[in-house]
Parts: sequence; structure tokens; C-alpha cells
Amino acid sequence: MPPPQLSPPTEVGFLFHKIKNMNTENMTPIRISLPNQTPRIVRKELVPDARAIAIVPIRAFKDRRLTAGLFRALGVCCSYANRAGLLWAGLRKMGDDLGMSGSGFHKHMKRLEALGYVETVHKGFKGERGDTRRIIYNPDKSASRVVKETGDRAPFHHQQEQQKMNQVNKQRAKTAKKQQQNTVEKLEVDESLMQDVHDVMRLKNKVSDKIWQLAVARAGTDNDYTKLKQAIDKLLR
Repeated sequence: MPPPQLSPPTEVGFLFHKIKNMNTENMTPIRISLPNQTPRIVRKELVPDARAIAIVPIRAFKDRRLTAGLFRALGVCCSYANRAGLLWAGLRKMGDDLGMSGSGFHKHMKRLEALGYVETVHKGFKGERGDTRRIIYNPDKSASRVVKETGDRAPFHHQQEQQKMNQVNKQRAKTAKKQQQNTVEKLEVDESLMQDVHDVMRLKNKVSDKIWQLAVARAGTDNDYTKLKQAIDKLLR
């Protein structure tokens, strides 16, 4: 009777077989130590809502196109705006103030943008920060002009300023590195010139020593030696 056919090993069985046959003689155990004290859990306290008033464009009271729901949504938006009319609250958060979902408040926001009461000035990051919007109190003034007049800015302004500073610092570091490289190259050139001068002086000394040897050998008297010395000194100047 033939032996029964075994089913192929599963991934778990193959992994167990591999661990079982593994050579553990040269393996160093890893010690895991836990802290003696219980870790402290820092609870983040919610910042109390300090909103007390909302400045709404006066033209909204006269606009018959605004329904009660749109007017309330506009009032909530204005309650989050700074002096420049900028707000970056999320749709879900503003929807909670009216007891509605974020998608429902999004519909009101789109309608307010179409009517010219709200505009998006900067896109946010999903799950991190909502879009930065502006309440249009005066349609004749741009967002940049209002920010310049009031001095109030949004977080993305600070982020852009930080990015600009990082670029400036990066450019300064690049310029400093280039200047350092130029200084090193200049020093290398100066050293090479000094080496050339040193080589010339060594050659000159060798030549002068040879000339002195010939002069001493050929000078018959002290007078001849003195004249030769003066001539050689004049020649080597």
C-alpha cells in the first residue's frame, strides 16, 4: 500500500520548520528592560472657546438671496475670522456649531462663495489643517491689502515666511561654501607659487656655490678673489 500523500506545508508550517532548524549557538539574546515607574500620561486640555462676538458684513442683512441657514453659516464663519477676515477652521468644526455634518456645512460654504461672501485664499492639508478662507467685508480690497492694513495673518503666511527664510539660509550656506572653496584654491595656488620660489632659490644657491668653488680655484691672489666675489654678488642680485 503506497504511503499517503502529504499536503504541501503552509507558510506558517514552513516558518516554524525554518525556526526549529535554525542554528542559535552564535545568536546573542536581546535584553528588554521596562521602566521601574509607571509612565506619565499627559492629557491635553481643550482650549476654552473665547469667541464672544461675530462681525458680519452689513450687506448680508440686506441680501434676500441669503436663507436663514446660509446666514447662520456665515455668522459661524465670521466668528472664527480675525481682523483681516481670515479663518482656517475645519468644516466639521464649524458644522458642529450648527449641529450639522461637515459635508452639510460644505454645501453652505460653496453657496456663500458663489454669492461673494467667502473666498478660499490658501488650500490646507487634509486631516491636518483646513483651507484658509476670507470673509469678504469689502469687495474692493484684496486679501493681501487687508492683511497689510490689519497686520493679522494666517498660519500659511508664517509657513511661507519660514520657507523663504530657509531658502535664504540655504543660499547663504551655499555662498559661504563656495567662498571657502575659493579660499582653499587660492591658498593652494599661493603654496604652489611659494614652492616655485623656494625651488628657484635652491637652484640659485646651488649655482652660486658652484661659482664660488670655481672662483676660489682660479683666484691666484686675494685681490683676484675680492674682485670675483664682487662680480658674483652683482650677478646674483
